[in-house]
Amino acid sequence: MHFFVVSDLAFLYNEPMKTIARHFRRSVPSLSRERFIAFAIDASGSVVGSEVLGVGSEDAVEIDTDAAESFASKYYSRRVVFAHNHPSDSLAFSEADVLLCARLRTTCKNMVDFLIVTRTEHFSFADDGRV
Repeated sequence: MHFFVVSDLAFLYNEPMKTIARHFRRSVPSLSRERFIAFAIDASGSVVGSEVLGVGSEDAVEIDTDAAESFASKYYSRRVVFAHNHPSDSLAFSEADVLLCARLRTTCKNMVDFLIVTRTEHFSFADDGRV
């Protein structure tokens, strides 16, 4: 996957997040359990790596924020997008989602977005001003 990037801010617009959400849906065999995936983005805007950091239950997933930080450094990525699915198909975020996003933002300084992905849509914390 490649994205045309004019600047760091250009990456934050919706089209790249739609592409990452589509990649998330294709890479997860079943959306019946929550999965948490990290995407590493290089300076040119290309996805250079992705990794499942957690598989949870129908309504929760736990991840280790240290693992998230080591993921970013493993790929020398300039930007990181974290995404997880909601098997309920609800884009509504929980207090746990907000707290996890805040913890990741503190731990992983190059995080540019935190996505909730459903079967057909996605919600961007960056677009909502939460990142």
